[in-house]
Order: sequence, then structure tokens, then C-alpha cells
Amino acid sequence: MTSVADSIVPLVFYGTAFSLFVKFLCNFFFCIFFLCVLRSDAGYQEFVQTHKCHPWSVVIFSTLFSFKLHKFLYSRFMGLDRFYIPFENPERIHNFFNCLTTLNIILSLVPVILIDVYGLSKYNYGS
Repeated sequence: MTSVADSIVPLVFYGTAFSLFVKFLCNFFFCIFFLCVLRSDAGYQEFVQTHKCHPWSVVIFSTLFSFKLHKFLYSRFMGLDRFYIPFENPERIHNFFNCLTTLNIILSLVPVILIDVYGLSKYNYGS
């Protein structure tokens, strides 16, 4: 006789593994986008002349942890110039990041929420 917990474990494992894979894939796409598109932007080239290591540190942390850290490239965090790259075509860059964020939400957060709802519906209260 199998318990409810035994039947949920594979679903939780594979759903979580899929979500984690999507997170890494989005981070990888960000890294590729940075290497191919952002580095060739004229505003970025001008910015790199004065701030050499900041963009690379943001890219490294964004690739390793979360691509959403890319916002430090143009957010003017605490009014500092090193947190603002004047991109030549910001609409194209923001459109890519909006698409990547939407893809991340749909493919990584929605499965986790559905797995949580399924698990909560299968477990009895007090167990």
C-alpha cells in the first residue's frame, strides 16, 4: 500500500527540477544576450571606458544567481552613475528582458505554484 506522500514525491521532484532548469536557462540566455547584443551597444561601449569592472560583475552575478540583477545596469541605484548605462536602443533591450521575465514566470513559478496546490489538496490537515 502506497501513501499519498509516496505518490507526490516524484511530481514535486520533477516539477522543482524543471523549474530550476528553466531558471538556469534564463540566466544563460541573459549571458548570451549580454555577450552578443549589449556589448555591441554604443552606450555600453562609452560606459565601459569609465566603469570597467561594474558591468562584468553584474553579468557574473546575474548569470550565477538571477538574470533579474541586470536591472543594476540601468537603475541608477542610489543615484550613482555606475548604475546607469545610457543604451542606444533601450526599447529593444527592455523588450528582451520583459519577454525573458514573462517566460521565467510562466515556466518556473507557475509549475511550483501548481505543485504546491496539488500537494496541499492531497495532504490531510494535521499530517
